[in-house]
Amino acid sequence: MNLPFDGPRFQALKFTPKPADYADAGHFSVAAVTGTMAAGMAGNSEIFQFRWTSTTLLALIQEVRIDAMNSLGTGFTAGVGTFHLTAARGWSAAGTGGGAMTLTGNTNKLRTAMAATAVGEIRVATTAALGAGTKTLDGNSLAYTKATISAATNTVFLGGTTGPVRLWAPDVGSGEHPLILAANEGFVVRGTVPATGTWEIAIGVRWAEVPAY
Repeated sequence: MNLPFDGPRFQALKFTPKPADYADAGHFSVAAVTGTMAAGMAGNSEIFQFRWTSTTLLALIQEVRIDAMNSLGTGFTAGVGTFHLTAARGWSAAGTGGGAMTLTGNTNKLRTAMAATAVGEIRVATTAALGAGTKTLDGNSLAYTKATISAATNTVFLGGTTGPVRLWAPDVGSGEHPLILAANEGFVVRGTVPATGTWEIAIGVRWAEVPAY
């Protein structure tokens, strides 16, 4: 027996995902590129530092990626390069060396109406490893990647035309947790590369600044 159609029996739940509510703060993105890194850098050297100092806002780290890592005019001894993302706690004094990025006014906002970033410091290496400052790194890294490195000059070994390597990119919509930074916390990217080569690396970060999470 055919029953009269009286409308759909199943109603699909539909929703539009939105970014984290930032209130009077904002969302930000930055891409940092080192200078020409000299040969002979010690293993596990810090090449990028992100330090959060606000006591009223939290930083939600949504993505940390390596956009490219390449040799320059002097080739490496063939081998393997490794890069670690490591959380830092109790960060009471900034790192040294390299260059601190200028993050004022509208710089790196994802919307002009957002507030200027409250990030304490983003520091990137120029020709050598960064000084650590005063902080405690976690004993284990949050993320890690490695690349086979040849002796070829001016060659990309990570990222580039193949796309960025995402060290950190939680799927929040599926229940994964972002890295959340409170005052005097942060993270670093550390690198180990084979001997002799000169090189550079580009690191990108996306984050939101929110009053609560």
